[in-house]
Amino acid sequence: MKAPKLIDLNTKTPTAKPIDDQFKKAVIQQTEVENETVRRTFSIEKFYSSYIDKIATDLTQKQGKPVNASQALRIIIKRDMERAGQ
Repeated sequence: MKAPKLIDLNTKTPTAKPIDDQFKKAVIQQTEVENETVRRTFSIEKFYSSYIDKIATDLTQKQGKPVNASQALRIIIKRDMERAGQ
């Protein structure tokens, strides 16, 4: 039996393709969201809750993956902030 050829991975340079910039941005954004998430409790009218659920449903159909109410609310707030120029 031949002896295995051992390679020091600490000195090996990666040969894989660089990660797509959009992928990097998504990972960074998700990491920031996870690191800075704050749980709050709000009381809102049923109309607003229904609107958030409607947006979540629309995004679920558009993206082809489940979007919960918290994600939909973050998207709504982010969209509003972009409109306000923040």
